[in-house]
Amino acid sequence: PSYQYVPSISCFHCVSREKATGGNYVFSDGFQAAEQLRQKNPPAFKLLSEMPLYFKDDPGPEFKHATETWHPTITVNDDGDVLQVCVNDEMRTPHVAVDFEDRLGDWYDAYYEFVDIVEGSQLNCEAQPGQVIVKDNFRILDGLEKAEIGSGGKIHTNVVYVGWDEARSRARGIEAKSPTTDHFLAFCIVN
Repeated sequence: PSYQYVPSISCFHCVSREKATGGNYVFSDGFQAAEQLRQKNPPAFKLLSEMPLYFKDDPGPEFKHATETWHPTITVNDDGDVLQVCVNDEMRTPHVAVDFEDRLGDWYDAYYEFVDIVEGSQLNCEAQPGQVIVKDNFRILDGLEKAEIGSGGKIHTNVVYVGWDEARSRARGIEAKSPTTDHFLAFCIVN
């Protein structure tokens, strides 16, 4: 969420997994959780969709980049449809828009209620070497469980971000060669 234009697809490639337990991917449907919050507590949903937060990724001086921008937790269109969910406690800063400073306590109450819904509907997935997990980065929230790594063990995962424009362009090229290919999923595992 620290990008102004958040990449729309995430690809997790498990390169290797040796002498490790845990460290599983954790996924949850952010759109479904947002809709549950809207039904259960409309004022909380409204606050999370109106109050922009400041996200920043500054990995330190050894890296030559830092990204930062403002997003609400839940982005909706003019009709109220959920378009994107941004949750990342490591990148979320304590800064809020001046218009909302007096509502920060209410925001935390709404946010923790939302997180409880998210955590109540998690899917755990232990990726094996060679597997690629592809997800809709606007909709599906992700995380990692704590891993226990044995002596000489490791979990090596590469993450790649792609935009829908690039994916659809490539899919059209594939479809032209193989029209029966079904290539759009919100979430899939590729072996």
